[in-house]
Amino acid sequence: MTPSRIRLLVINANTNESVTRFLSETARAVASEGTEIIAVTAAFGAAVIQSQADHEVAHRACLDAVRRNAGNYDAVLVAVSLDTAVEELQNLCPGPVVGMTGAALTLAAEQGTAIGVLTLGETMKDMFLERFGHLRAKTLHSINLSPAGAVQNREEAIRLLVQGVAELADQGMDVAVLMGATVAGLAKPLRIASKIPVLDGVECGVLLAERMVREAAKSRKDPIQ
Repeated sequence: MTPSRIRLLVINANTNESVTRFLSETARAVASEGTEIIAVTAAFGAAVIQSQADHEVAHRACLDAVRRNAGNYDAVLVAVSLDTAVEELQNLCPGPVVGMTGAALTLAAEQGTAIGVLTLGETMKDMFLERFGHLRAKTLHSINLSPAGAVQNREEAIRLLVQGVAELADQGMDVAVLMGATVAGLAKPLRIASKIPVLDGVECGVLLAERMVREAAKSRKDPIQ
């Protein structure tokens, strides 16, 4: 028996409410019927995470967000490019916890072996390598736009991401992964012009979290109702 209702807590570790709206809209667009998206914004920290220092504060903000919503979720999606605090939350939370980038890389591996990742700026590229270097991203491509810039100018973000995806395709990548909460929802317009699949971390996070909740329910005698 599978659960008919899933409450998915989606954490924006930035304090920018526009990013929370991007995340919420993107998550709801792919969520299954019966999945409730509970999108929350960090109570403190950077408006947009753009440095290691921001990331360290975001770690605490993610833990705080989960504590503030205790008992109100069945699974957690950490919608932060670096999957902030995921490992710690996996040990603390009663249900599945997934990070948006790890989820995208997991589902990308189901579609191909040559995975290209698009990051926003060289700083985020370096932080990705430090955080996910063990995962099988074959190529990293950074576009000349900061995470904050992606929030402020969506049209420019799309233009640059289209170019980035085209470069990954020309390099022989099977699939492209967008890295970052600030580009949530932008995969859809990119797919129109792309030769290869383009994965959004939020979309992948929702799909993977739902899958994990259902698999857990099948192994229990008292599944979520």
